Amino acid sequence: MGIIPLVLQDIISQFATELGRNHSPESKKEFLQQWHQVHAAALLRAISITMAAGAQVAEYKTTLLPTLPDFLSPSMLAGTTVSQPKILHDSQASKRITPGIRQPQQPATSPILTKTYFECTGISCSVLFISKTNLRPNTVCKQPSVCRRCSTMNTAIECAISIEQTLAADNAIMLTFINTAWKSTNISIDSIAHAISMLNPLPKPFTPTSLQRSTKRNVFPILTSTTIRTLCGTFSWRISDHPTSLDLAFNQLRHSTADLKPTLESLCTCNISAPTSSLDSASSCSYCGKSSPYTSTATRLHIFQTMQAAQQCTYTKATIPKKNLKSRATLLTHRHENKENDPTDPSHSIKRLHAPSSYVTPTSLPIPSNLLQDITNLPNRTSIRPHDNELHQIIQLNHMLLNFVVSYFFTILAQSFKTVLYTEFLFDFVKGAGSWKQFVTNCTTQGHYTTLFTALQQRHSICIVPICHQLHWTILVRKFIGNAWKIFFIDSLEHGSDQRFSQWQELFQDDELFSGVWTKVKIIKQTELECGARACLHGVCFALSPHPSAIIMNKIHRIKNLSTRSRLMVSKICTDGHWTPQGWLRQIIEESPT
Repeated sequence: MGIIPLVLQDIISQFATELGRNHSPESKKEFLQQWHQVHAAALLRAISITMAAGAQVAEYKTTLLPTLPDFLSPSMLAGTTVSQPKILHDSQASKRITPGIRQPQQPATSPILTKTYFECTGISCSVLFISKTNLRPNTVCKQPSVCRRCSTMNTAIECAISIEQTLAADNAIMLTFINTAWKSTNISIDSIAHAISMLNPLPKPFTPTSLQRSTKRNVFPILTSTTIRTLCGTFSWRISDHPTSLDLAFNQLRHSTADLKPTLESLCTCNISAPTSSLDSASSCSYCGKSSPYTSTATRLHIFQTMQAAQQCTYTKATIPKKNLKSRATLLTHRHENKENDPTDPSHSIKRLHAPSSYVTPTSLPIPSNLLQDITNLPNRTSIRPHDNELHQIIQLNHMLLNFVVSYFFTILAQSFKTVLYTEFLFDFVKGAGSWKQFVTNCTTQGHYTTLFTALQQRHSICIVPICHQLHWTILVRKFIGNAWKIFFIDSLEHGSDQRFSQWQELFQDDELFSGVWTKVKIIKQTELECGARACLHGVCFALSPHPSAIIMNKIHRIKNLSTRSRLMVSKICTDGHWTPQGWLRQIIEESPT
């Protein structure tokens, strides 16, 4: 003690020598002077404290390990036991593992990391809400429970109902509220928030600060904005050019049932100085006696719950799985106008309703037991044209095409060419069933899609299956070439392409109806989010071109501005509603002159 080890002194001397050689003798001299000022006792004391601390930690660890549960033991976390020495034979050398030294290995799955999740039962995660929007359902850790999004929406609906009850109780309050909201020619979220702040008392859980924009991001709290959006649905106010998910799925449910559907002539048109006495559409104006032009939140909530219950009872097998981010489930209704209608006649009116169209409630209509079977087996079934807003967005840069746009495009293609076989949302149904074989088994038992299965066996049919998974579009094309069936997988993104190819090959594995040799086509990388338009382009080229796949992709690769041209092609065909020949595609889809 008190003496610096000779080894340490030699190291210091060697370092001082190199310091003087590389720099200057003055640096060496200054360093040695500072070193000699270091007290040996202080240095050794620091080393002793460090060693003692390490010993205490080791002793504490030794006493702590026996008290841990079995699933937290070092052997369980490491994935292997270390009580006995093991010999690991490597390709380069053999190495002995000594006891007590943990070797890097793949950790095993621990029970503490395993959690069970349940589907959210709230309003914004319901099938009906998801079917009209691009939202995805959330999961929760407890059952039954709701996610934060649904909880916020439930609270906003309660606040909106409370505000509407206050307004309906007194015409003067209602008149003041509407005049305050319409303080200028254009209504805005700020004016509505100011009108709510004028109410006395304020509906819970509102406070004066919650009705003001935050100073950090200059936005209203999400509860406030959701409540204001709900009130806009009641008064038919429009505060933005682009509708939100709440507008599409909830606010547009106005007078959707037969008993709540007044005619335009029966609606009150009195001046604002004589407002209707109630926000319930079933009530009448105290001046003109006509029905109220408003649809209260409570009424829309009742309509939504009625439609949701009817959809879950009647169309459970027809809805699209909720895991698809861009899918909106298809709701099919059969309307009986008179007694002469026959449900087996395929010429009757069958509508697929989607946002923002109004729903028809099927509860008051007789639903035949074979309705779904008739719908799935209808020949040349047409697709509803997407909204103009969706069609205008096709040519926008970095805009991903929606499911209904891609479906409408391939429906037009199948109607224009008899050899093209396309079924809407086929991938969603197959993935929901778990596999192609299980999907065929279920449909065969129930008598669904018999026309599709018959057409798949014909050699002249070319089956197209667009796939939207994890915000990315790919496509499968099955056609008979030479003397065998070929299944082409076309992708426009290299990252994860091999995994997607293996995944869909396993999902559609079949030796009968969907048999064929799988081929992964050469990838031409996308330059922006044009994967949906590229999937449409690839489907057209592989369905109509007589050339081999390699020649098709080489010809596509030579096209300049491929992203822009693909979007323009989809926009042109979907806007016209019929197939339009594309001159720049003739070299691909037409045979070369001999």
